[in-house]
Amino acid sequence: MKSIFYCCGKLLISGEYLILNGAKAFALPTKYGQTLEVESKNGSGKILWVAYKSDKSIWLETSFILTVNNLLKSTNRLAADDTRIILLKKILENAIRLNPFFLNNNTDYLISTTLQFPIDWGLGSSSTLICNVANWFKINPFLLFFDSLKGSAYDIAVAIEQKPLIYQLDAGKPKIETIKFLPPFANEIFFVHLNKKQKSDNEILKFEQNKYWDNKTLNKISEITLQMTKCKKLEEFENLIAEHENIMSKVLRTKAIKEQHFNDYQGAIKSLGAWGGDFVLATRKDALNYFPLNGYNTVKSWNDLIISY
Repeated sequence: MKSIFYCCGKLLISGEYLILNGAKAFALPTKYGQTLEVESKNGSGKILWVAYKSDKSIWLETSFILTVNNLLKSTNRLAADDTRIILLKKILENAIRLNPFFLNNNTDYLISTTLQFPIDWGLGSSSTLICNVANWFKINPFLLFFDSLKGSAYDIAVAIEQKPLIYQLDAGKPKIETIKFLPPFANEIFFVHLNKKQKSDNEILKFEQNKYWDNKTLNKISEITLQMTKCKKLEEFENLIAEHENIMSKVLRTKAIKEQHFNDYQGAIKSLGAWGGDFVLATRKDALNYFPLNGYNTVKSWNDLIISY
């Protein structure tokens, strides 16, 4: 018997970092995601796992044995030092804990995952994996996420809804409002990969160790988030980007990405998610020439990347 699961990736447009403290954030689903295929057959509780990159090469290949106490024993002798296997084992064991009678010691599970985007793009390789595993186990993906990773879980919300949305943690619980968002200036929005990959857990830890914000800051970011989702004019959107970047620059005690690297660019530039890596949003069609000339060759249009309504 074979089952196939799919979850889409995400981009966080506003509210990065402060989303952890209750600020409203704006996120978009991407046309690229991750699949998980499960084939089960009679066996002895083995889980054989193969993870494929977007180019179909193998990123990870490992296996586990389901023990009598519903824990997993790795059969990979290097597992203790491989952070990928450690995280996968943690996710699976948390899933088993949430649904302890789902797997069967008389069954073998052949599992393959396939990313549709390069792993360094930061579109949610971990969150789409968690969402797919949760769907397979028939458990709450938010519970699985919070048990397994640090973060707000906005990316889980996007993976579930596959729609633009406003996300907020209210007393630690997710609040999700799906919205329609296809601005008249969508053809003037581009997404540029910075040729780096940020580790979200590390960036969150740095943020939590330095508190340079107050409730006024949270409220202002929430206000900007709501204004962004209602913009009809590019100039208004660009002004909101500049305001958001200025606020977060003070919060993070770091220069905004445009000031650091692209000060001569005529449009607006905004960091998406963890600052300093993954994608940035750039406005205006000048992006198609400017960024490749400066060594950034992955420039995606709105239609290339975003699921919009």
